[in-house]
Amino acid sequence: MTCKRSIAIWPTVSSKCDCTVKDCPHQKEWQEPDKSQKADLHINVWRLPHTFHRSLKNVLNLEWWKALFSTVNTDRFLDFGFMVEKPSEIDCINIFIPDSNIKNKDKFVCDLSEKLLDVSVLSAVFNGDLSLTNSIAAYQHEVTGCNEFILHELTENDVSCEEQYDGLLIKIKIPNLDKKIYIRVRLNSETLKHCISQESLSNSFIQKFLSKVEITDFQLNEFRTLDKRLRDKIKKEGKFDFSKINAFFISNSEYDILIDSPKYDSCRYLENSVWKKYIDHPFLKSETPNGVLAYHWKVRPKTEGESKCELTSFAMLIKAKFESASTLRKFGYLVLAAFVPISLSLFANIIFEKFIK
Repeated sequence: MTCKRSIAIWPTVSSKCDCTVKDCPHQKEWQEPDKSQKADLHINVWRLPHTFHRSLKNVLNLEWWKALFSTVNTDRFLDFGFMVEKPSEIDCINIFIPDSNIKNKDKFVCDLSEKLLDVSVLSAVFNGDLSLTNSIAAYQHEVTGCNEFILHELTENDVSCEEQYDGLLIKIKIPNLDKKIYIRVRLNSETLKHCISQESLSNSFIQKFLSKVEITDFQLNEFRTLDKRLRDKIKKEGKFDFSKINAFFISNSEYDILIDSPKYDSCRYLENSVWKKYIDHPFLKSETPNGVLAYHWKVRPKTEGESKCELTSFAMLIKAKFESASTLRKFGYLVLAAFVPISLSLFANIIFEKFIK
């Protein structure tokens, strides 16, 4: 397995922001300003099996038949939500994806604020009772309730993608506001390629054809794995000291988690009727009896004595087993399993009739 590299997230602190403590008598001239910024981070790692509706229209679709005979395909998405406390002190949020072979860079980042304008979706994302009161500006909406903030919509000019440091560097511009804002984006499936590997089961010959083991090694701000030039850039521009990190790994219920490190805090079923408005995916719209599970990690800054440690990174490793064979492929294996002993029996009878008698 190749060495994994981490995703990195950091702010570009505004040059107008002087975070030094000017009134402190112990402040030394050579001391660098504190460029850390407070924010809450939401992470959603989606893993959903690709499926088709059972309808005449899809039966006539060639892709529908290919899906039946092939292995089970999977769609993956990665969502980031940023609750920035002092947006006036930040020029932009930077996201580094450690993969230099990414295609469709123009459609790599999708703004999810339009999805959150549905109050039911907004409340589901924050797991609380929220409401939208009014629009402050063309792309800013005031949210009240159990949490108060401004939901900020992104325009095409707010997001840029550029290949740097053997990866993709995404910049998201932040508006100059005095109230905390929330931005939520989705990165396409190529984002997670570098942190996923699959292995065959070694304990059973038959299971090798029906199931596989998948390892998801998600790392965020593990700076030791990054290029030194990128580490120097991050050190110069600033860092996030997260107040809290809420991470979710979301998959169908047949995805059997064997190992999770650290252990997830809770798990619940997603309400398909609400979440299909948030993520337009055929599995959430299908009539399958199996649901979607969301595994939740809650991370807060650790306390040492009377002071809190900074929360700047996050990592989770998931090892799981899943069925890799489609329905018709399983049926083919059953036919083959039945055909082999029948064929051997007929062959033995022929040999017995011709040569032994």
